Amino acid sequence: MEQRAKILAALDSVPAGQRDDLEMQLDFLFRPGFLKTQDLFSRYPRYLKALLVRIQRLCNNPDSDRKKLAEVEPFQNRLSEKMLACKNLSAACDLIELAMLLEEFRINRFAPEIQTPVKVSAKRLDAAFHALTA
Repeated sequence: MEQRAKILAALDSVPAGQRDDLEMQLDFLFRPGFLKTQDLFSRYPRYLKALLVRIQRLCNNPDSDRKKLAEVEPFQNRLSEKMLACKNLSAACDLIELAMLLEEFRINRFAPEIQTPVKVSAKRLDAAFHALTA
C-alpha cells in the first residue's frame, strides 16, 4: 500500500482530466470488498507500478497520455455501465474478469514494459465485451 500513497502524492502534479481517470482507477481498485481472492490481490503490485509509470510519463508528455486515455475510455465507460447495471457485483465473476482485463489493457497502453500475464489489445477487449453480452 506504500505505492498507493506515492500515487496519491503524485496526483497533485497531474492535469485535471487525467487526474480524474487516475483517481477513478484507484477508487475502483481499492473499493470495499474487492480483494476477495489471492489471485486478484497478487495482480495489484503490477497495477500500482503501472500507475506510477503513467504519472511519470504524463508529466513529461501529457499529449501522449491523452491519446492513450482516448483508447481506454470507451472500454472504461462500457465497463462502468455494465457494473452499474449489475445487481450482485460480488457474484459477477465474468464482469470482474473483464475489469481485470481492462486493467491489463491499461498496463499495455501506459506502461508496456510491464509484462501482462495475458495478451491484451483493443480487439481482444472488444471481443470480451461482446462475449459477456452474448
